[in-house]
Amino acid sequence: SLYKTVSSYPKGAIALNEAAATIREYASGDFFDCPYGQRIKEHLESMISYFKLAYSAAMSAMETNAELAVTYYITFSEDFPKILNAEKALSEGYIEGRAAIMDIDFSKMKTYRGEKNDFVLRVKRIRDDFKKAVKDAKAKYLFANFLEIKANMLTSAGVCEALGDLLAEFEKKLEAEKKRKNLCTFSDLSRYSLRLLVDENGNDTPFAHEQKKLYDAIYIDEYQDVNAVQNRIFEAISTPTNRFMVGDIKQSIYSFRGAEPSIFSALRYSYPDISSSEGSENATIFMSHNFRCNKEIIDFTNRICDYLMPLVSPDMHYSKDDALIYGKENKSTEKIPVTVAIVEKPPKGSDDEGENTEAAFIADKIYELIHGGTKDDGAPITPDDIAILMRSPKTKADVFAAALNARGIPVYATTDENLLLKNEVEIVRNFISALDNPRRDISLAGALLSPLCRIDATYLANIRNSHGDCRLITTVRTHMTDDDENGHKLKIFVEKLESFRKMARFMNAGELIDAIYADMSIPSVLGGKSILRRANLEKFRQIAYSYSNSTGASLSSFLRYLRSIEDSGTVITAAKAGEETRGAVRIMSVHKSKGLEFPVVFYANTHAPYNLSDKNASPLYTNDAGFGMRLRDESGFCSYDTMLRKSVALSKERADKEE
Repeated sequence: SLYKTVSSYPKGAIALNEAAATIREYASGDFFDCPYGQRIKEHLESMISYFKLAYSAAMSAMETNAELAVTYYITFSEDFPKILNAEKALSEGYIEGRAAIMDIDFSKMKTYRGEKNDFVLRVKRIRDDFKKAVKDAKAKYLFANFLEIKANMLTSAGVCEALGDLLAEFEKKLEAEKKRKNLCTFSDLSRYSLRLLVDENGNDTPFAHEQKKLYDAIYIDEYQDVNAVQNRIFEAISTPTNRFMVGDIKQSIYSFRGAEPSIFSALRYSYPDISSSEGSENATIFMSHNFRCNKEIIDFTNRICDYLMPLVSPDMHYSKDDALIYGKENKSTEKIPVTVAIVEKPPKGSDDEGENTEAAFIADKIYELIHGGTKDDGAPITPDDIAILMRSPKTKADVFAAALNARGIPVYATTDENLLLKNEVEIVRNFISALDNPRRDISLAGALLSPLCRIDATYLANIRNSHGDCRLITTVRTHMTDDDENGHKLKIFVEKLESFRKMARFMNAGELIDAIYADMSIPSVLGGKSILRRANLEKFRQIAYSYSNSTGASLSSFLRYLRSIEDSGTVITAAKAGEETRGAVRIMSVHKSKGLEFPVVFYANTHAPYNLSDKNASPLYTNDAGFGMRLRDESGFCSYDTMLRKSVALSKERADKEE
């Protein structure tokens, strides 16, 4: 939330008022001259620069091919001046840059009748990619003219200021209520500490100066994960010479909690190296020796980081000194190479289509390792020596666990998913909610579209629309028939529903759900062959049974109980693959594995797309990127995007990709 975001900065909600004032100042000049526009300009310049190089290389290569020279080359030569013009115009200002890119159009590519080899296809893809990039640029970053941008900036500034005032007032009233009830949250501890140590002008308080005298040295680990409030607290209680901060930019994985790795990076960059720090109060010490991993892992990590890290923000200040140095004691003479495996999906239409070949590949490798593999010390590899890591195992742990179980390999997956949000459990909840009250249209529709009825979605939408404003259950009853497939499905479903409604009069929730599971084969229909889905359904049944046995609760009471759990923010954890016992392969997220050590590690599911949904939020705010939000049109019913929000979203997307 916006409140949570601003609370991670020392100034809190006041930062929004300052951001509003800054936006008003920027509104009077060229958009590309302010940080918001500069960010978009750099993005567009990078895009144009890339295609300038790509086109140049492609055109040079095509000159030696007689047929390409009179087909694709001609089309490329028509496009190239437009690229050069856009490059020049972007340097002149927003109006000029926008006009140049908006004027880029594309003629039809000349037909090439020769062999469509890899080079020809690559050339064609360059132009297709350029067309898509220009289309995206027009829609995402050049949709507003200069006057519209100015008007939107002034409106956004007003909203930003109002939000700052609102959140400041909210903070006061929330704090007063907490004090009245003697409550304190974890984040409050940081805010209260900051008030004790830093005054309204940002200076250290007398109390902070007293604290500085109490410590000979202050050591803080994982400094790449601090936020601005925490950093200011550490500054306030330390002196220029007694704060020792340890961190590693490559291990920064907590931005979703407000961590700002740029804080540590800026400190490290501003301090001289220990070898040349004479006369300075501060110094940087590179603790580069790694004592855990084999040389092959160190070399592989350095090669990856040497390529990737220069591509991230210059604020990270990554240099050759950040490379790891192999320092393991009792060095093994056996070379164990890092293996990069590219596992292809089964082709469409094949017997194996839909099978997770990566899970099968890894399970086979693990089977080989525990049936003949040895560790550095010669000891045999056992399942608990092995970990499978993923960015997020939530949707894949079940698949990998099943592949291991099929080979007789014990496995344990450490995931903390919400049982009530699992698809198979939500279907049961929809059904029992519609059973409790058939007039709940959303629950009834969810149950009808699920495997419990398998009604056609288009059919359901059509019959619903044909009956105006009446309840869905009324529509469904009208279309119950044995004359067609969908009508027959509706008839069977409603008959089941009515039968269970009669049973609900004399059964508690647990007994009723037991009956539903048995009569409708819920574990088989919704669980299938999945161990985890079946376990989730069983866990839900047990919750209903346990609650009903202790209270004698009806189905209505049980549903209210579930809603109260959700409203309180409590999470009932979903089933996990296997039991946490010794001798099992672990499946876990990279976050969960931090600080742990395994002789054998598989990093899986690397092809999964990044979750970049944070960039779609409105409003968006960061201390570095500023404020932006979608605005309402004059009717008040529709919203539209703004260049400010697009700029902040661009910064957010880049930060997420860097992490």
